[in-house]
Amino acid sequence: MNQFDKMLVPVCSFLKKNSKNINFFLIVVYIVLTLPIDSLFKTNIQYKVYSALDGIFDNPVGDLFFLLLIYCAFRNYDVMMLLLLILYHRRFNKTY
Repeated sequence: MNQFDKMLVPVCSFLKKNSKNINFFLIVVYIVLTLPIDSLFKTNIQYKVYSALDGIFDNPVGDLFFLLLIYCAFRNYDVMMLLLLILYHRRFNKTY
């Protein structure tokens, strides 16, 4: 284990301990963002969530934080969280 991994042990252990709750939250948010809620209910919920997440992903510090989350999910062998995080990253960075 190198020094970088030792520094991330608290973050990775927190993610591993709460992985079920985090996965459930990520799935719910992804479903809410995928369904046409704005057009069906005449609300701006999706726009508000998109604008908040765009603000996070437009920032280089937000990208670095997201990269660390992806790395910790990879180190914990949490495939579901890793796939959801990659989906979010691709969706909001439009790098596909």
